[in-house]
Amino acid sequence: METPEIWTLQRLLLWSTTYLEKKGVNAARYSAETLLAKVCDYQRRLDIYLHFDRPCTPEELQSFKHLLQRRTGGEPLAYITGEQNFLGLDFQVGPGVLIPRFDTETIAMEAVARLRLPCAPQQPAILDLCCGSGVLGITVAHMAGKPCQLTLADIDPAALEYAQRNASRHLGAGAWHVLPSDLFGAIRGTFDLILCNPPYLDQAHLSEREDEVRHEPLHALDGGRDGLDFYRALAKDFRHHLNPGGRMLLEAGYDQHQSLASLFGDTLEKPLFDEAKRFRGAVITPSETP
Repeated sequence: METPEIWTLQRLLLWSTTYLEKKGVNAARYSAETLLAKVCDYQRRLDIYLHFDRPCTPEELQSFKHLLQRRTGGEPLAYITGEQNFLGLDFQVGPGVLIPRFDTETIAMEAVARLRLPCAPQQPAILDLCCGSGVLGITVAHMAGKPCQLTLADIDPAALEYAQRNASRHLGAGAWHVLPSDLFGAIRGTFDLILCNPPYLDQAHLSEREDEVRHEPLHALDGGRDGLDFYRALAKDFRHHLNPGGRMLLEAGYDQHQSLASLFGDTLEKPLFDEAKRFRGAVITPSETP
Protein backbone atom coordinates (compact mmCIF):
# COMPACT_ATOMS: atom_id res chain seq x y z
CA MET A 1 0.00 0.00 0.00
CA GLU A 2 1.38 3.38 -1.02
CA THR A 3 2.29 5.70 1.86
CA PRO A 4 0.46 9.07 1.66
CA GLU A 5 2.70 12.02 0.88
CA ILE A 6 3.35 14.11 3.98
CA TRP A 7 3.22 17.89 3.69
CA THR A 8 4.61 19.61 6.77
CA LEU A 9 4.10 23.35 7.27
CA GLN A 10 7.74 23.92 6.41
CA ARG A 11 7.56 21.99 3.17
CA LEU A 12 4.28 23.60 2.18
CA LEU A 13 5.57 27.10 2.91
CA LEU A 14 8.72 26.58 0.83
CA TRP A 15 6.78 25.11 -2.07
CA SER A 16 4.02 27.76 -2.07
CA THR A 17 6.52 30.63 -1.87
CA THR A 18 8.29 29.35 -4.98
CA TYR A 19 4.97 28.79 -6.71
CA LEU A 20 3.77 32.35 -6.02
CA GLU A 21 7.10 33.79 -7.14
CA LYS A 22 6.83 31.96 -10.45
CA LYS A 23 3.32 33.35 -10.88
CA GLY A 24 4.63 36.89 -10.36
CA VAL A 25 2.81 37.56 -7.08
CA ASN A 26 4.23 40.47 -5.10
CA ALA A 27 5.65 39.64 -1.65
CA ALA A 28 5.31 35.93 -2.36
CA ARG A 29 6.75 34.76 0.97
CA TYR A 30 4.52 37.10 2.96
CA SER A 31 1.47 35.97 0.98
CA ALA A 32 2.32 32.30 1.53
CA GLU A 33 2.84 32.82 5.27
CA THR A 34 -0.38 34.78 5.65
CA LEU A 35 -2.53 32.32 3.75
CA LEU A 36 -1.02 29.30 5.50
CA ALA A 37 -1.59 30.90 8.90
CA LYS A 38 -5.20 31.55 7.94
CA VAL A 39 -5.73 27.94 6.86
CA CYS A 40 -4.21 26.67 10.12
CA ASP A 41 -6.24 29.17 12.15
CA TYR A 42 -3.10 30.77 13.62
CA GLN A 43 -3.32 34.31 14.90
CA ARG A 44 0.22 35.17 13.78
CA ARG A 45 2.40 34.22 10.83
CA LEU A 46 5.15 33.48 13.38
CA ASP A 47 3.13 30.51 14.62
CA ILE A 48 3.93 28.67 11.40
CA TYR A 49 7.60 28.61 12.37
CA LEU A 50 6.76 27.34 15.84
CA HIS A 51 5.03 24.32 14.28
CA PHE A 52 7.24 23.76 11.25
CA ASP A 53 7.16 19.96 11.52
CA ARG A 54 3.39 19.64 11.86
CA PRO A 55 1.78 17.72 9.00
CA CYS A 56 -1.11 19.44 7.25
CA THR A 57 -4.47 17.73 7.12
CA PRO A 58 -6.08 16.95 3.75
CA GLU A 59 -8.69 19.60 4.52
CA GLU A 60 -6.00 22.22 5.16
CA LEU A 61 -4.21 21.29 1.94
CA GLN A 62 -7.41 21.66 -0.08
CA SER A 63 -8.27 24.98 1.53
CA PHE A 64 -4.74 26.29 1.02
CA LYS A 65 -4.82 25.29 -2.65
CA HIS A 66 -8.04 27.26 -3.08
CA LEU A 67 -6.56 30.37 -1.44
CA LEU A 68 -3.44 30.15 -3.60
CA GLN A 69 -5.63 30.06 -6.70
CA ARG A 70 -7.40 33.21 -5.58
CA ARG A 71 -4.08 34.92 -4.91
CA THR A 72 -2.53 33.96 -8.26
CA GLY A 73 -5.75 35.16 -9.89
CA GLY A 74 -4.88 38.66 -8.73
CA GLU A 75 -7.22 38.96 -5.76
CA PRO A 76 -5.69 41.24 -3.10
CA LEU A 77 -4.36 39.44 -0.04
CA ALA A 78 -6.43 41.64 2.27
CA TYR A 79 -9.65 40.60 0.52
CA ILE A 80 -8.75 36.93 0.93
CA THR A 81 -7.96 37.23 4.63
CA GLY A 82 -10.65 39.84 5.30
CA GLU A 83 -8.25 42.09 7.21
CA GLN A 84 -5.54 44.69 6.73
CA ASN A 85 -3.24 46.01 9.46
CA PHE A 86 -2.75 49.75 9.80
CA LEU A 87 -0.44 51.21 12.45
CA GLY A 88 -0.89 48.11 14.60
CA LEU A 89 -4.67 47.85 14.28
CA ASP A 90 -6.43 45.19 12.21
CA PHE A 91 -9.26 46.49 10.05
CA GLN A 92 -11.94 44.40 8.39
CA VAL A 93 -11.99 44.89 4.63
CA GLY A 94 -13.46 43.11 1.64
CA PRO A 95 -14.68 43.61 -1.92
CA GLY A 96 -16.35 46.98 -2.26
CA VAL A 97 -14.06 48.90 0.10
CA LEU A 98 -10.61 50.39 -0.44
CA ILE A 99 -7.72 48.55 1.21
CA PRO A 100 -5.80 50.70 3.73
CA ARG A 101 -2.31 51.60 2.56
CA PHE A 102 1.00 52.58 4.10
CA ASP A 103 0.73 55.94 2.32
CA THR A 104 -2.04 57.03 4.68
CA GLU A 105 0.12 56.62 7.79
CA THR A 106 1.71 60.04 7.17
CA ILE A 107 -1.67 61.75 7.46
CA ALA A 108 -2.69 59.72 10.51
CA MET A 109 0.49 60.46 12.44
CA GLU A 110 0.29 64.18 11.66
CA ALA A 111 -3.26 64.23 12.98
CA VAL A 112 -2.33 62.34 16.15
CA ALA A 113 0.60 64.68 16.80
CA ARG A 114 -1.69 67.70 16.55
CA LEU A 115 -4.30 66.22 18.88
CA ARG A 116 -1.60 65.54 21.49
CA LEU A 117 -0.43 69.17 21.59
CA PRO A 118 -1.12 70.94 24.91
CA CYS A 119 -3.24 73.53 23.08
CA ALA A 120 -5.44 70.90 21.39
CA PRO A 121 -9.09 70.50 22.48
CA GLN A 122 -9.63 68.06 25.32
CA GLN A 123 -12.53 66.35 23.56
CA PRO A 124 -11.92 67.03 19.87
CA ALA A 125 -14.66 66.63 17.28
CA ILE A 126 -13.27 64.73 14.30
CA LEU A 127 -14.81 64.19 10.88
CA ASP A 128 -13.47 61.50 8.55
CA LEU A 129 -14.82 62.20 5.05
CA CYS A 130 -14.66 59.50 2.37
CA CYS A 131 -13.95 57.23 5.33
CA GLY A 132 -14.08 53.88 3.53
CA SER A 133 -13.31 51.21 6.13
CA GLY A 134 -12.82 53.99 8.70
CA VAL A 135 -9.09 53.40 8.98
CA LEU A 136 -8.03 57.05 9.18
CA GLY A 137 -10.56 58.41 11.65
CA ILE A 138 -10.63 55.31 13.86
CA THR A 139 -6.84 55.09 14.09
CA VAL A 140 -6.52 58.77 14.95
CA ALA A 141 -9.25 58.58 17.60
CA HIS A 142 -7.70 55.40 19.03
CA MET A 143 -4.21 56.92 19.26
CA ALA A 144 -5.18 60.44 20.36
CA GLY A 145 -4.88 59.67 24.06
CA LYS A 146 -8.10 61.52 24.87
CA PRO A 147 -11.84 61.06 24.29
CA CYS A 148 -12.85 62.03 20.76
CA GLN A 149 -16.19 62.62 19.07
CA LEU A 150 -15.81 60.90 15.71
CA THR A 151 -18.05 61.12 12.66
CA LEU A 152 -17.35 58.62 9.87
CA ALA A 153 -18.92 59.72 6.58
CA ASP A 154 -19.03 58.07 3.17
CA ILE A 155 -21.39 57.94 0.21
CA ASP A 156 -21.09 54.14 -0.07
CA PRO A 157 -23.33 52.05 2.24
CA ALA A 158 -20.97 49.05 1.94
CA ALA A 159 -18.04 51.15 3.16
CA LEU A 160 -20.07 52.43 6.11
CA GLU A 161 -20.85 48.86 7.16
CA TYR A 162 -17.14 48.13 7.36
CA ALA A 163 -16.52 51.43 9.16
CA GLN A 164 -19.17 50.61 11.75
CA ARG A 165 -17.71 47.16 12.44
CA ASN A 166 -14.19 48.55 12.70
CA ALA A 167 -15.25 51.37 15.00
CA SER A 168 -17.03 48.91 17.28
CA ARG A 169 -13.90 46.75 17.32
CA HIS A 170 -11.41 49.48 18.19
CA LEU A 171 -13.44 52.24 19.86
CA GLY A 172 -16.08 50.20 21.64
CA ALA A 173 -19.11 52.15 22.70
CA GLY A 174 -17.32 55.49 22.47
CA ALA A 175 -18.62 58.72 20.98
CA TRP A 176 -18.69 57.81 17.30
CA HIS A 177 -21.26 57.38 14.57
CA VAL A 178 -21.42 56.68 10.85
CA LEU A 179 -23.22 58.94 8.41
CA PRO A 180 -24.08 58.51 4.72
CA SER A 181 -22.91 61.69 3.02
CA ASP A 182 -21.60 62.83 -0.36
CA LEU A 183 -18.62 64.84 0.94
CA PHE A 184 -20.14 67.65 3.07
CA GLY A 185 -23.67 67.12 1.69
CA ALA A 186 -25.23 65.68 4.87
CA ILE A 187 -22.71 67.07 7.36
CA ARG A 188 -24.05 69.40 10.03
CA GLY A 189 -22.04 71.23 12.67
CA THR A 190 -18.34 72.02 12.92
CA PHE A 191 -15.21 70.08 13.79
CA ASP A 192 -11.77 70.57 15.26
CA LEU A 193 -10.23 68.20 12.74
CA ILE A 194 -11.38 67.07 9.31
CA LEU A 195 -9.61 64.08 7.78
CA CYS A 196 -10.07 63.09 4.17
CA ASN A 197 -8.51 60.56 1.83
CA PRO A 198 -10.60 61.24 -1.28
CA PRO A 199 -10.40 59.51 -4.66
CA TYR A 200 -7.49 61.24 -6.40
CA LEU A 201 -6.30 59.12 -9.33
CA ASP A 202 -6.52 60.83 -12.71
CA GLN A 203 -7.49 59.02 -15.89
CA ALA A 204 -3.90 58.19 -16.82
CA HIS A 205 -3.15 56.59 -13.43
CA LEU A 206 -6.46 54.72 -13.45
CA SER A 207 -5.68 53.14 -16.79
CA GLU A 208 -2.20 52.12 -15.58
CA ARG A 209 -3.19 50.67 -12.20
CA GLU A 210 -2.01 47.18 -11.33
CA ASP A 211 -4.26 44.14 -11.65
CA GLU A 212 -4.71 43.86 -7.88
CA VAL A 213 -5.92 47.46 -7.66
CA ARG A 214 -8.51 46.69 -10.34
CA HIS A 215 -10.28 44.52 -7.77
CA GLU A 216 -10.89 47.59 -5.59
CA PRO A 217 -13.94 49.84 -6.10
CA LEU A 218 -13.43 52.33 -8.92
CA HIS A 219 -15.48 55.03 -7.20
CA ALA A 220 -12.98 55.04 -4.30
CA LEU A 221 -10.09 55.74 -6.69
CA ASP A 222 -11.45 57.91 -9.52
CA GLY A 223 -10.71 61.58 -8.93
CA GLY A 224 -11.92 62.73 -12.35
CA ARG A 225 -10.03 63.61 -15.50
CA ASP A 226 -7.18 65.37 -13.67
CA GLY A 227 -7.64 63.71 -10.26
CA LEU A 228 -8.74 66.94 -8.57
CA ASP A 229 -12.54 66.82 -8.64
CA PHE A 230 -12.90 66.07 -4.93
CA TYR A 231 -10.30 68.64 -3.89
CA ARG A 232 -12.21 71.34 -5.75
CA ALA A 233 -15.35 70.46 -3.83
CA LEU A 234 -13.45 70.38 -0.53
CA ALA A 235 -11.81 73.75 -1.18
CA LYS A 236 -15.23 75.29 -1.75
CA ASP A 237 -16.90 74.09 1.45
CA PHE A 238 -14.39 73.13 4.14
CA ARG A 239 -14.31 76.53 5.92
CA HIS A 240 -17.94 76.19 6.95
CA HIS A 241 -17.24 72.99 8.88
CA LEU A 242 -14.18 73.91 10.96
CA ASN A 243 -14.14 75.29 14.49
CA PRO A 244 -11.81 78.23 15.22
CA GLY A 245 -8.29 76.85 15.16
CA GLY A 246 -9.45 73.75 13.29
CA ARG A 247 -7.58 72.09 10.45
CA MET A 248 -8.31 69.79 7.52
CA LEU A 249 -5.76 67.08 6.69
CA LEU A 250 -5.86 65.68 3.17
CA GLU A 251 -4.15 62.74 1.57
CA ALA A 252 -3.07 63.27 -2.04
CA GLY A 253 -1.05 61.67 -4.80
CA TYR A 254 2.74 61.91 -4.75
CA ASP A 255 2.64 64.13 -7.87
CA GLN A 256 -0.16 66.49 -6.76
CA HIS A 257 1.79 68.90 -4.57
CA GLN A 258 1.74 71.80 -7.00
CA SER A 259 -1.87 71.14 -7.98
CA LEU A 260 -3.02 71.37 -4.36
CA ALA A 261 -0.86 74.43 -3.77
CA SER A 262 -2.55 76.16 -6.70
CA LEU A 263 -6.02 75.04 -5.67
CA PHE A 264 -5.85 75.88 -1.95
CA GLY A 265 -3.48 78.85 -2.15
CA ASP A 266 -2.57 80.36 1.21
CA THR A 267 -4.90 77.96 3.03
CA LEU A 268 -2.35 75.20 2.42
CA GLU A 269 -0.52 75.56 5.70
CA LYS A 270 1.87 72.62 5.47
CA PRO A 271 2.71 69.97 2.86
CA LEU A 272 3.20 66.50 4.28
CA PHE A 273 5.98 64.14 3.17
CA ASP A 274 6.81 60.58 4.14
CA GLU A 275 10.22 59.38 5.29
CA ALA A 276 11.29 58.93 1.67
CA LYS A 277 10.48 62.64 1.05
CA ARG A 278 7.49 61.80 -1.16
CA PHE A 279 4.51 64.13 -1.03
CA ARG A 280 1.60 62.49 0.77
CA GLY A 281 -0.84 65.30 1.51
CA ALA A 282 -1.38 68.64 3.17
CA VAL A 283 -2.65 70.48 6.23
CA ILE A 284 -5.31 73.00 5.23
CA THR A 285 -6.46 75.94 7.35
CA PRO A 286 -8.84 78.84 6.71
CA SER A 287 -6.83 81.98 6.00
CA GLU A 288 -8.50 83.82 8.86
CA THR A 289 -7.65 81.08 11.39
CA PRO A 290 -4.55 81.95 13.47
